[in-house]
Amino acid sequence: MVQRIRVSILGEVRVFLDAVSSRLAREDGMEIGAVAGSIRELLAAARTRPVELLLVHLGEETPQPAEVVWDLKTLFPHTRIIVAGCKRNELEIVKLVEGGASAYLEHDTSYQVLLQTIRDVFEARTSCSLGVLGHVARRMTELAAARQDADQCGLKRLSSREVEVARLMALGLSNRLIAKRLKIRPPTAKNHVHSVLHKLMVKRRWEIGRTTLMRRRRETGWRPNGPMEEA
Repeated sequence: MVQRIRVSILGEVRVFLDAVSSRLAREDGMEIGAVAGSIRELLAAARTRPVELLLVHLGEETPQPAEVVWDLKTLFPHTRIIVAGCKRNELEIVKLVEGGASAYLEHDTSYQVLLQTIRDVFEARTSCSLGVLGHVARRMTELAAARQDADQCGLKRLSSREVEVARLMALGLSNRLIAKRLKIRPPTAKNHVHSVLHKLMVKRRWEIGRTTLMRRRRETGWRPNGPMEEA
């Protein structure tokens, strides 16, 4: 029996959600999972049905699309993500791939291309242009060089408290929520956040996830709580 592809859709534009979900529902081998207007709605739907493949519609006004993708990948680590709708340059698309997107589609993509991309991603084939692949390769080289430089400089280790803070940052918590979870004052949490960013040599909070978890896993065998668990 041919395995059916269950597609969930996330986006703020209701006409996009309705149009795409209704048309995909008529395709052989396709079924619609959650259709959500927010991450909160998607999380609620995921409690009863896993999100296997997610089509995310991001508008031009979305300020940090890579952070949105990273947050989604943190919450749904086994979900394959297709980003559609936001017109970005190739370097920004690379950031989407780094954040966890399996494919990127511009706003003028045809329905047939969307359909084929869904099938490709379901079968674990990443979909992007040769130009983007070139940027990805160069970015991988840059990251490898930066990692080597950091090791040569003797990157400072995080304290046990900073590990806790970094884990919560990787889960997308704000300074205020970090302070609440760890039962510390907000200014103290803010200081720990700045220290973590400095020690791990990153500028953005969403970069903490891979840097922190991979390093601590390699050095100590430490494992984070699951993304849906309470810290």
